[in-house]
Amino acid sequence: MRGAAKWQASCGVEGVPPTICQPLLPEGLNEIRERVVEATKLALFLDFDGTLTRIVDDPAEAYLDAPTREVLEALAEGDEILVTIISGRSAPDLRMRVGLDKVVYAGNHGLEISGPGLEFTEPRAAASRESLGRLSAALVRKLEGMAGVSVENKGLSVSIHYRLASPETVRDALRVVSEQVARDFSALRLTSGKRVLNILPDTEWNKGSAVRWITQRAPGGPRLPLYLGDDRTDEDAFRHLRDGITIHVGDPPGETSAQYYVAGPAKVAAFLRWLEWNR
Repeated sequence: MRGAAKWQASCGVEGVPPTICQPLLPEGLNEIRERVVEATKLALFLDFDGTLTRIVDDPAEAYLDAPTREVLEALAEGDEILVTIISGRSAPDLRMRVGLDKVVYAGNHGLEISGPGLEFTEPRAAASRESLGRLSAALVRKLEGMAGVSVENKGLSVSIHYRLASPETVRDALRVVSEQVARDFSALRLTSGKRVLNILPDTEWNKGSAVRWITQRAPGGPRLPLYLGDDRTDEDAFRHLRDGITIHVGDPPGETSAQYYVAGPAKVAAFLRWLEWNR
């Protein structure tokens, strides 16, 4: 437990009791092995960018590698493990990139859910499609010419990508977006991610809500939930799954409600192979 103590002081978020966040590989595997082996069924939740795939400059270039797809297919083959890919990307985008029929796709930060026996769209998000479309079109015009900045309309949300922009351009772009939303689209809200600004319907629904909805309706009765994610939006799910197994993906986190961490997508792939071997 020396590794756990090392990070105990830095884990936990404001308003939530601190957790012990320790390395999953290899120490943490000994702690979770018994729970994973003894659980009758599992609900496995995986973020996409930064978790299953490395983050790339152009989000359109992110795809699963063949070995990771194969292990996901093997995990989802039976009814013991319900696999859900949960991401800020749209559900159709996720389905296209993952390409597996027996997987649940929770897109737009969980606002839309589609998979075997599960279909849901958050009502307030559905009602915001027109406003989001108008905002997206307005931002495309206003941000035109800002090098490295792009606007992505994902139906139930809009993302402003600026990974390739200079710091000065980023400041200008974020100011334009904030002013536009505050002036004409106050029913929408802004959230930040890794070099991206997300515009979402003003609803309390988040990845934690989506996880709750899926676990309550998952076929086959109760399941032990495992959640792996790398971004701020995954913290809502970590906080919800206090009785599950939660894993932050990336460098040792400064603030997280996850119980464990792994270094990046390569280590996630190693964990998934471990999970396949132990089921």
